[in-house]
Amino acid sequence: MDPSAAGNDSVAGDSSTGGDPSSGACSPACGGDAHCQDGVCQCDGSLSYCAGQCVDTKTDREHCGGGCGVACTGGRECVAGACTCESGSFCGDACVDTDVDASNCGGCNKPCGSPRSCSAGKCQCPSGETFCAPGCVDAKTDHLNCGSCGTECQGAAECVNGACKVCSTGCAVLSTTVDDISSGVFVTYGTKLEPAVDLVAATITVWLYVTSSVRPTFIQIHLDDTTDSASSGTYTSTAIPAAGWYKITTAPLSLPNVDLLELMLTNFDEVGTSTIYVDSITISPAVAGPWNFTSSGAPLTFAPGDSVDPSVVSGLVGWRNN
Repeated sequence: MDPSAAGNDSVAGDSSTGGDPSSGACSPACGGDAHCQDGVCQCDGSLSYCAGQCVDTKTDREHCGGGCGVACTGGRECVAGACTCESGSFCGDACVDTDVDASNCGGCNKPCGSPRSCSAGKCQCPSGETFCAPGCVDAKTDHLNCGSCGTECQGAAECVNGACKVCSTGCAVLSTTVDDISSGVFVTYGTKLEPAVDLVAATITVWLYVTSSVRPTFIQIHLDDTTDSASSGTYTSTAIPAAGWYKITTAPLSLPNVDLLELMLTNFDEVGTSTIYVDSITISPAVAGPWNFTSSGAPLTFAPGDSVDPSVVSGLVGWRNN
C-alpha cells in the first residue's frame, strides 16, 4: 500500500513539517504520532499535522476547519470543522444569548440602551413605562407622550392617567399684571412651610406651564430660612425660551429650617398679564410634616413628598404674589 494514503500532507508554511525530500529525512523531527515521509511529517487517517502534533481539524479549537492556526475565539467550540457557540450567537468577539443580552437583543449589534433591558429578544422598558424615542416614559403622566408616543398635551393641558385634560381645572393658576419690564424686576409666588423642614440631600421638583402671552425669561426656585437675617437662601434658575411645559429641579440640597419656598419670575419680555399653571411641587425624599400652605382662606395641608393636590387650589390660594 502506498504510504501516502495513510495520512494528509501538512499545511504549507508550517515550520515543523519541512525537511529535505531528497534525503527522506524530516527536520526538525516529527512530533506526536506523526511520521516522516519524503521529508514531510504526516499523520494517520484524517488528522492534520499542526504545530508539531497531529490534530483533528473538525474538533480542535486551535486548528479548526480551515487548517492549521485557525483558532476558535470567544468561547466557541470547533464542531464539524466550524467554530460554533455552544449556545447563543457569536457577536463581535464573544458568544452571547440574544434573548437577554441588552447589547445584542434579538440579534448582533441591536442594543437596547439604558434603562431598557432585553427579554425574549425584545427591548423592554421598566415596568409601567413605554419606549418613546429616545427613552422610556410614563405615558400616564408624560405631557409630551400622553397615552401614546408623540401625543402632546396642547396649551395648558396636563396628562392624567394617559389623557390630556384642561390644566385650569387641576392646576394652581398664578396670575399677575406686569407693568415694568426693566432688568431685575421680578414677580414672586411664595408659600410658607409650617412647620419648617430640614432638607438632607433633597431635591425640589416643580412641574409648570408658561403661557405665551407675557412670559418671564427665567424662573427660579428660592428656598430660605426667614428666621435667619443673614441667610439669602438658595436659588435654582431655569431659562424659559418659549411657552410650554417645564420641569424645574434643584440639585440635591441640605438646608436646615427651611420655611419659605418661592417661585421667582424675572425679566419679562413685555407688559401685560402673566399667567403660569403649577401642576405639582414635590420634595424628595419626603421630609417630616405635614406642611401648612398658608393662604387667605383655610390652610392647605398635604402629605410630605406628595405632589400638591391642585384640585383644591384656585387663583392665588396658597401663594403670595409680590
